[in-house]
Amino acid sequence: MKLANSVAVITGGARGIGKAITKSLLQNRAKVYFLDLDVTEGKIVQKNFEDEFGKGKATFLECDVTDTNKIEGILSNIVKENGHLDILCNNAGIADGTNIDKLISINLTSVIHCTLLGVKYMDKNNGGKGGCIVNMASEAGLVYRTNLTVSNGAYTASKHGVVGYTRAFAKNAIMSGVRLNCICPSFVDTDMVKFGISKSPEMKAAVEKLGCVSSDMVAEGFIQLLNDEEKVGEAMTISAQHGIGYHDFPANL
Repeated sequence: MKLANSVAVITGGARGIGKAITKSLLQNRAKVYFLDLDVTEGKIVQKNFEDEFGKGKATFLECDVTDTNKIEGILSNIVKENGHLDILCNNAGIADGTNIDKLISINLTSVIHCTLLGVKYMDKNNGGKGGCIVNMASEAGLVYRTNLTVSNGAYTASKHGVVGYTRAFAKNAIMSGVRLNCICPSFVDTDMVKFGISKSPEMKAAVEKLGCVSSDMVAEGFIQLLNDEEKVGEAMTISAQHGIGYHDFPANL
């Protein structure tokens, strides 16, 4: 797709993968709205992006992705301001499973709601221009490794849900002119992985064995996925061992 002058929304965009994706889009001359709960960090990041790319190119908006009404209001205002929405990345997520309901709400339920809203505002049959939605899943959504997180399996379940939902809904979304895909990185050098390493000896050993990829590498994959018009319902994989590729799912029965 044409990235120059496109309008993008990134959730969880103030740090880590979301920040790297926002920067990559700005480098490709997109206009980006990045959402996050961390107001302090969000404002700092916006200032840094303004200094590098100019004012009005990157806009921080405080938002809890579990607040569906707030998300819809933001998307509606963005479309009113720009006339269109072209790219949505559902990136926000947590790994701490102390509160299982919160983890599932952020990692899976909000992804479903935000995807549906994204399609609503991109729908070519409803005045939109079509577009791309990318859901950030995880290698944990394709395989499972015992005791690698502190969420008692809930994180793995949530990411399997993201992969399953993305694949199941992609053919519906494309009828609206929206390409829906997901990205499944292995360990990424982020605060989330550092948190997991600090809590799980098994995860620390796995990271030492398999290695970490950078947030910039995930952002590289994201841009590649946007530009590949043939990809619908795919799960991009990114790992230190194998680089950027796609998961080979068995044929549907």
